[in-house]
Amino acid sequence: MEYLSGRAFNLAYSAYDLCRAGFYDEAFNQIRSLGELTNILALRIYDNTSFEVWLSATDKERIQNFNQTQIRILIEKANGVIIVDRYLYDELCKLATHITPKTVPNLHSDDQRPRVGGGFQEKGFNKALEKISELLFFSATTFAKFTGHDELFEQIVTTQDNKGET
Repeated sequence: MEYLSGRAFNLAYSAYDLCRAGFYDEAFNQIRSLGELTNILALRIYDNTSFEVWLSATDKERIQNFNQTQIRILIEKANGVIIVDRYLYDELCKLATHITPKTVPNLHSDDQRPRVGGGFQEKGFNKALEKISELLFFSATTFAKFTGHDELFEQIVTTQDNKGET
């Protein structure tokens, strides 16, 4: 869990740094990886047996048996909550990871002009920051719970619940 938490931090921090520099596609690529990690954490919550198999699997076994679709299926079978569903995952893949003939760089503004290099685009920044926050919230609460810090888990969840009240 310690290494997974370090990975989550690094992915979120690098995505945020890329946002600040105006590289939103690259940030969304990091967000996609953070999403994969959060689905692994969801697997740990809802199907610990499969999570333990994932932990001890060889690289070949992990590739064959634990791609993101298979992880979502395992979570669904356990009646769990999928954090990054198929639609969000596909969107992030098309937007930032897998190049297609229609791929354009950093198209995140109202003027619909692609950008080369970094530059602030409010829509891109807001969307990326929202996704980073959502995934980091799930990761932080999960890590607090798994590391025996139930008081932090309860504090984080309570704080989040209270933010919806006015």
